[in-house]
Amino acid sequence: MEKHKCVDCGFLAKGHTFSEVNDQERRLEITSGASNILDRDSFVCAEGKMDFANETDPSGDAFPVLRARPVFQKERDCAAFRKWQRGFTPKEHREMMDREEWRKWQEKQRRDDFKWRIFELVVLVIGAGLFTLLGAWIQRSI
Repeated sequence: MEKHKCVDCGFLAKGHTFSEVNDQERRLEITSGASNILDRDSFVCAEGKMDFANETDPSGDAFPVLRARPVFQKERDCAAFRKWQRGFTPKEHREMMDREEWRKWQEKQRRDDFKWRIFELVVLVIGAGLFTLLGAWIQRSI
C-alpha cells in the first residue's frame, strides 16, 4: 500500500463540522496574535481513520502546534486517502470517491454483460448447429 500524509488528504477536516481545512491551516501556520495551541478537536479525519488528538497529547485538552505538525506530516498506510482538492469539503471528496466507485462498478457490469452475451451467442450457434445436424439425421433415417 502506498504511503500518504494526512496533510495532503481531502478527508482532513475541521472539528466535528467536517468543513474544509485550508492551505494555511494544513501547514499549521500561526498568524500574529493567534494562539499556538490547538483545541483537542481542531482537526479530525472525516473517515474516522485517525484520532489526531489522542496521538499528539493523550493527557490534555489541547496540544501545541509544534507537536501537531509532525502528526499531519507523518507518512501512513491509509486505504481511505483521497488527494485534497482545494475548495472541496471532506463530504464532497467522499461523493467524488463514491461516483468513481459507481463508474467502476458500471464498467465492470458492462464487461460482464458483454462476456455473457458472447457466451449466449456461442451457445446459440452450437445449439443451432446441433439441431440442424439432428434434423438432417432424422430426415435421412425416414
